[in-house]
Amino acid sequence: MSFGIRNVPERHLVLCEIFRVLKPGGTMATMEFSEPEGSGVMSYLAKLFIRYVVPVMGAALSGAPREYMHLQNSIKEFPSPREFVDMIEGVSCGETKAGFGMEKVEHMNFGSVQLYLAKP
Repeated sequence: MSFGIRNVPERHLVLCEIFRVLKPGGTMATMEFSEPEGSGVMSYLAKLFIRYVVPVMGAALSGAPREYMHLQNSIKEFPSPREFVDMIEGVSCGETKAGFGMEKVEHMNFGSVQLYLAKP
């Protein structure tokens, strides 16, 4: 799932559905925006980019400015990468209460995008 789970109010249900349909040995891959963490120059520029440039560019390119203003707010309200990892690892699905183990978190675009890879 790419750039969508932040718009789901009950994320644990989505994670459990992914767990249910994932083939044995499969990997869950989720890519999502986040507010860049850190105090360096690149983190600051990435924060400006994600807060202002992405919504304006998206609105201009799509012709749907309202939807792209929502983007800025949904990114701000989404859990931090550490919090989202905790959510993924803490999900308890089905009768067995099984869940995911985090394999890797790839930070991209100066911390404004993460790729989360987890296995059941």
